[in-house]
Amino acid sequence: MSALSVSRCLLFCLPLIIVSCSKPTDQSSAPVINFITTAGHIYSNATVKRDSTVIIGFEVTKTNNDLIHYINIFCSYNSRPDTLIEQITLLPGTGTSYTHDNYITTRDSSGTEKYTFEANSFLGARSSINLTLTVP
Repeated sequence: MSALSVSRCLLFCLPLIIVSCSKPTDQSSAPVINFITTAGHIYSNATVKRDSTVIIGFEVTKTNNDLIHYINIFCSYNSRPDTLIEQITLLPGTGTSYTHDNYITTRDSSGTEKYTFEANSFLGARSSINLTLTVP
């Protein structure tokens, strides 16, 4: 087989290899994420005092056979772009469920603080929840 034939074969097969190796992003395998609603937790939009500490908790569970890979927590002040404030990475094989309490101290100025909690699976599926704190 000539070098030209090998090159043509590789060029033909390369797209098939790339497509077959890409991760599916089927959202039916997205982790399920919910706020913790027990006493002491904020789990929906709320008005809170300046410079106060609140607890926002969430729980994530896997769906199908797709384990939880990592969780991102974002914050946006006064409708500005989101900023990543924390990333939690789960060790391979341990991502069946995860519970986390976030202790947040609000700013000492008035405005809104939007918190987004995003769960990502090993296969690339993601889901998120958010809430907004209003500081008068």
